[in-house]
Order: sequence, then structure tokens, then C-alpha cells
Amino acid sequence: MSAKPAKPKRTKRILVLASCAALGIVACSESSGSTWSAGHVRTPNHLAGLEAAGDAVGDAAEGVSAGASSGLPGRAGLGERPGERPGERPGERLDGQLAERLDGPLAERLDGQLGELPTAGLGRPLARSGGFQYGVSLGLFVSESDDRARKRYYRVFLDEIAALGARDIQFVVRWFQTNPSALSVRPAPDASPGDRLLGWIVDEAHARGLRVFLLPVVGLSQPGPGQWRGTLAPTDWDAWWRSYTDFVMHQATLAEALGVELLSVGSELLSTEHQTRRWRALIARVRSVFAGRLTYSANWDHFEAVAFWDALDLIGVTGYQALSRADDPSEAQLVRGFQPLRDRLEALAARVEKPFILTEVGYPSRVGAAARPWDHVARGQADPQLQLRCYRALFRAWQAHPWLAGLYVWNWFGSGGPSDNGYTPRGKPAAEVLRHWYGSR
Repeated sequence: MSAKPAKPKRTKRILVLASCAALGIVACSESSGSTWSAGHVRTPNHLAGLEAAGDAVGDAAEGVSAGASSGLPGRAGLGERPGERPGERPGERLDGQLAERLDGPLAERLDGQLGELPTAGLGRPLARSGGFQYGVSLGLFVSESDDRARKRYYRVFLDEIAALGARDIQFVVRWFQTNPSALSVRPAPDASPGDRLLGWIVDEAHARGLRVFLLPVVGLSQPGPGQWRGTLAPTDWDAWWRSYTDFVMHQATLAEALGVELLSVGSELLSTEHQTRRWRALIARVRSVFAGRLTYSANWDHFEAVAFWDALDLIGVTGYQALSRADDPSEAQLVRGFQPLRDRLEALAARVEKPFILTEVGYPSRVGAAARPWDHVARGQADPQLQLRCYRALFRAWQAHPWLAGLYVWNWFGSGGPSDNGYTPRGKPAAEVLRHWYGSR
């Protein structure tokens, strides 16, 4: 096995202008700024003027197909086919309902809605080392056009996540290609967060003591039946890899400048995973500019096919496997539903001698969520008690697992509350399981 390239020393927060110009994607400069401490050293050298090509790509909601519904006020636009595979979850538009829910502590909003204590009988979580990732994903989906209002929403979300006891936060950056045969991966208006927003929110997260996991994701703007990022089949693989490499290197350069702690080199790109040589070349390039840790986010039903785990620091797997087909599963049934994934991940971790993280794991609060946790467009009656049982089962199945190095719950974004049937645990009993797990360390 060839020696790993030397990692860049993370002593300054500087974007290399030559690298940016070579990519032809971003204009950037260096200016002075404040200092902070969130797990590594940052000097006053700061990032300024970060703009993606056409920074109109923006700060708005991740688009969804016109027929899709998340159970909250939505928006039509770029997105994946309804009923898509895991990872293709829609954004939600913030409105007056959410604005009302931003007032008052979360515990007060939950008062009188929880019924039986959500954490009863769970026991004290196992004490973990400081490196364990107690993570929450936050979608960058706010569609508010006013910058001050948009940032207010994000600050509230960040404050709530920190108050849970979370130590880590994940931000997904989606760029798009038209369909599986397309050759170009580019930012999309109203669906891809701009570099300015990303730089601002990473700083806000760090200021709250949260470590940051940046997850670049490929979306399809015009998918056909059965198509998603796991079925890519470009007409020219060389051209596609050049474009995808530009995407990932842009995020890696930005991540290094922002002091991001963990970066994924990809997510659920099943049809590319046999191209081991290309993945190893990309990982080596990323390491030449990024000093943090690296992972790849594999699909829960395909992670054994990945042959480049040894080139990364952590195994990354999504956790959207079915837990139970029962209409109203018990907590014990849900815990047993995790066992097949536990067995497979244990075998892989022992073989490659690396710990794993659950890069995304979550459950919509609706009837049937345990059978199809990946299905973000299914309609159904809100069922916060089923979501609670799924979260309690998640805790019981994983919190003491010796190979688990952390997890990221999908997704805090959304208005939430007991009548919401989306993924967010915000304002729901499931949030108290996270508070028990994350806040007890």
C-alpha cells in the first residue's frame, strides 16, 4: 500500500487563490477576523468574499419534485423522484407557523405534549471519549429572501441543537446534474447553498462549540423513473469524474479554509463505487488541501462493495434500513430490526480495522416510518409516538456499540411540533431522547 500524501498543516485559515482559480468556481481572498477554538487551532486569518459561480445558487430550500410533499409547506423546483432511495429527502419552506414556534425554550413548547416521560427506562448513556460524534444534521433550506431573517432562523436552530448537548453538526451541500447520463455537476439556483452562507453558518456553529461535518451530495434535477444518484451512468466517465472532482475539491478547499473537522468525499454513489482507482486518486487530492478527517457516506445496503475504506479515516454509512413491517411495532421489535445492520457493520469494521459513523439516520413521525424510513414523500398521519419508539430503539441498539464513532440525526430543520409528520424531532418527544443521550455525557 502506497504511503499517504502529507497532510497540509492547519495553522492558518487561508484559501489558496491559485487553487480556486484553477477550478474556475470561486473568487476568494484573505482578510483578518476573529479567533475561536472548536477542536483545532484557528488563527486570525479569516475567509472573506467567498462566492460560488453565480452565488445566486444560494441559500434557499433544497428543491423537491412538484408532486412531493414533506407534510409541511413545500416548494416546487429541483429535486429527486418521489419515492426515492435513502438520502433524497426534501426541504421545507419556513413560514409564519415556524416563526411562532421560534419563541420560547423548546422544553416549554413540549410541556403537556409528551405524555409519558420519553426517556423512561433508557438508563444512563455509556460515557464516550471526546472524539465520539454526537451529531445532528441541519438542512440549509431556509427560503426567506431577507438575509437577516434567514440568519435568525439558522441561529435559533443552532442554539437548539447546542442546547440538546450535541457536539457535532452536519451541513449537506448539494450540487446537481441533469440526469444519470449527464457529464457536469454544478450548483443550482435555490437548491445549492452558496459559499457565503456556508462560511457564515460554519463560523456560527464553531462559535457554539460545535464541530462541523461537511457532506457534499449529488442531486438530479430531471430524474426519470427509478433514477437517483445511486444509478449514475454518464456517457463519458472521464468527463464526469473531472466535473465531480472539481465539486469535491471546491468543498475541500472551502472546508480547510473554514476549519471544518470532518469531510465526506461523496454520498451514496453506488454505480461509481467499483471505480476504486478513481476514488483513491480523488481522496489523495483532497488530502493535499484538507487537513481534517475524511469519510465516505455509503448506502446502508451497499457499503460492503466499497473497496477504498482503508484510504479514509472513518467508515460512513446511512442508517435507513427497515426496522419492522408491523403496523404498530413495539420498541423491542424495533431494536431487533437493527441487528442485521449491526452484524454487517461489525464484520466490516473488524476487517478494515476502522470505526464507523452513521452519517445519516432518522425517522419521519408518521405511520409506517419504521418500515420505510427512507421514504421522504410518503403521506400518512402524524405519529410522534412511533418516531419516539424508533429513537429509543436507536439509543438502545447503538449507544454502547464499541465500533460506533458517532452518528448524525436527520434532520433538525423544520417547524416540527406534534402535528408534523416530517423527519425533524424538533418539538417532538423524540428530541428528549437526543437530549438524554447527548446531554448526559
